[in-house]
Amino acid sequence: METVFLSYTYNPHPDYKKETNELVKNIKIIAESQELRVVTGVDLAGGALTPEIQQRIIHSDALVALITPWQDSYGNPAAPPFVHDEYTFAQNKGKPAIQLLHTQLNNQGMYTQQEYIPYDPAQAVEGLLKLMRTLVLWKKQLGRSYEIQFLPSELVEKLNHGSIASRCEYQLLINRKPSEWRVIDIWPEPGRLVTYIPNIPDDAKLNLKISFADEQWLSNFCSPQNHSIKLEKLT
Repeated sequence: METVFLSYTYNPHPDYKKETNELVKNIKIIAESQELRVVTGVDLAGGALTPEIQQRIIHSDALVALITPWQDSYGNPAAPPFVHDEYTFAQNKGKPAIQLLHTQLNNQGMYTQQEYIPYDPAQAVEGLLKLMRTLVLWKKQLGRSYEIQFLPSELVEKLNHGSIASRCEYQLLINRKPSEWRVIDIWPEPGRLVTYIPNIPDDAKLNLKISFADEQWLSNFCSPQNHSIKLEKLT
C-alpha cells in the first residue's frame, strides 16, 4: 500500500472551517508518517464525482472519507453528498475504505449504516488514533510494491535477445498458501532486467516463473525484500 485518497469537502461550513482544515492537516501527517502518499481532488475543485476523480480513486490503494459539516443550499451544516459518493465508489471498486464521521452528523442514517470512526473535535486524538491503526492494518494486509531484478545473467541475456514467446508470471505464498499465477511485464534497464510487483504483504514470499517456447525457468519462494531473484532452468 502506497497511496491513500483523502475525500473531504473543500468548502466546509463556515462554523467548521478551521477544525476541518486542522483535521485534514493532521490526517495528512498521519498518512505520511506511514510512508503513504496522499491523493486528493482538491485541484479539480471538488463537487460531483467526475471521471478525473474516479481515476484518482481507482489508482489509489485505499480511501479515507471525512464526513464533516458542509454548507447546504439553506446555509445549514450538512454531510457533503459527494464525499459519500466517493466513498461508495471506492467500495464498489473493492478498495479498503473508512469514514470519519463528525459527531455533528452522527444522526444521518445513510452514514451510520456503513463502517465509520466517530470523530469528536473535542476528543480529536481518539479518532485520529483509530484511523492510524486502520492505516497500519491496511498497509500490512495490502503490502507494498517491489522492484525485482532477474538473475542469472544467462536468463537476462536470453530475455534481452527477445527469445520467442517469453511469458513471466509470479506467485505469492501467504500463510503457507500459494496464490494463483499472475502475469507480469518485464522491463529492460541498463545492464539488467526488472519487474514491478504491487501489493505484496510484508510476510509473503515470492516465486517467479518465465516460460519460453522451448524451456521454463523457475525460482524458489523467497523474500521480495532481497530485490533480486535467481531462477533456474528446469530440465
